[in-house]
Amino acid sequence: MEPIEAYSRYILGYLQSEEMVALANSWLNSGMFTESLNTLCWEKDLVISTVGHLFEKAMQELELERPDRIEAARTIIRETLNQIVKLEIPPDEGLLSCTTCI
Repeated sequence: MEPIEAYSRYILGYLQSEEMVALANSWLNSGMFTESLNTLCWEKDLVISTVGHLFEKAMQELELERPDRIEAARTIIRETLNQIVKLEIPPDEGLLSCTTCI
């Protein structure tokens, strides 16, 4: 998952603390680096107030603007449609994902 999609899911409340830590680890392994991503990767206290703050700081360090709820929903829909077109997910699964997230 790309950072902008993850940030959008976070804004809409569909990204869990465990997922944020796993994404930080994945992004670091792919060569993306910020101090907050590094800290988040090693976070053991999976309370959303702690992890969420680090996640938001990492998004700022990646120079991503905080989307409002409408833009976050658009991003998720766009990413889901791209996955359907690329045959990465079945259309019915994508539709269910879109309706669940928004």
